[in-house]
Amino acid sequence: MTKDERIGAFTRAFGAGGDIRTYFSPGRVNLIGEHVDYTGGPVFPCALTLGTWAVARRRSDRVLRLASGNFPLVKEIPLDNLKYLPADDWTNYPKGVLSVMAGKGHRVGGMDLYFHGDLPNGAGLSSSASIELAMAVVADDLFGLAIDRVSLVRYSQEAENKFVGVNCGIMDQFAIGMGKKNHAVFLDCTTLQYEHVPLELGSVRVVIANTNKRRELADSKYNERRGECEEAAKLLKVKHLVELSPAAFAKRKSQLGSDVLLKRARHVLGIAVAAQEYAGRHFSQDATPGIILERPAGAAPLVPEKVLELKEAWLKYHRGRDRWHEPGILQDGTKAYRVDPNHRQLQLLETRQHQ
Repeated sequence: MTKDERIGAFTRAFGAGGDIRTYFSPGRVNLIGEHVDYTGGPVFPCALTLGTWAVARRRSDRVLRLASGNFPLVKEIPLDNLKYLPADDWTNYPKGVLSVMAGKGHRVGGMDLYFHGDLPNGAGLSSSASIELAMAVVADDLFGLAIDRVSLVRYSQEAENKFVGVNCGIMDQFAIGMGKKNHAVFLDCTTLQYEHVPLELGSVRVVIANTNKRRELADSKYNERRGECEEAAKLLKVKHLVELSPAAFAKRKSQLGSDVLLKRARHVLGIAVAAQEYAGRHFSQDATPGIILERPAGAAPLVPEKVLELKEAWLKYHRGRDRWHEPGILQDGTKAYRVDPNHRQLQLLETRQHQ
């Protein structure tokens, strides 16, 4: 559908007139990091050009009217009576976002909303998170709430967790809310520290295949998998599985007492390391949520580096020492690292070009 066709569908559903506005919320694909976001680890998703369009208009009352070009269900709902109802199907997602926003003290009035998406439904491209972010951005804009984008991301995740009942991590909503053209997002799901990484693929193409095998988190074993990972973390006495180094995990894994929990923990730890290698970044855990790392002025563009190189520089710097020293900058050939003694990590600052 074109923009004019979507506006035409809106006016057929709700009538013409008023300040009609249009919005777009992308879907997302995760390049690597499955089942790692809710265990506090790093993920590497990117937003898509496929997604959800919304056409919206304010009302003078406190009634929410919802229609879609993808589903026949049309709902008219009092904003003061937002409840999850299975029969309300897809409309539970925008209802949930408005319920969360109201609970945070944001005053939102009535709206007419028409949604249309080109994401294959149930294909694992986060159509639910896409409509949640669309709803959050629409409400923020129509009512001049001036809510920062990371908060809208958090509200959307909370809607899916507490209103819809899917105990998902934050990756889907974050990738959609914070996505950037021609970039992937390298996100630490514990701190919400993130960086837009240029996705320069050259002749390589990312192929997304719709197998027609429906994948809907609300109807899948997703919550069960998350519960197993949380149980494994509890037995290993950490908040998040990704806090464990490979050596520490090897020493403690016998505490799990279950092949299933062992399999879950191994998957999370392995994928967490792979995501760091894949994205070529290694973040310190001492970060402020929602802040993008800024490179030093005049620094050459970052080039993806393997985690292995970080480890080699780390060992080189500390070989023969029995403790970590003061924060500082470590120069290693063409690379520069920041030493973080509190978290025993190195953060790659820049890669300099050879002279």
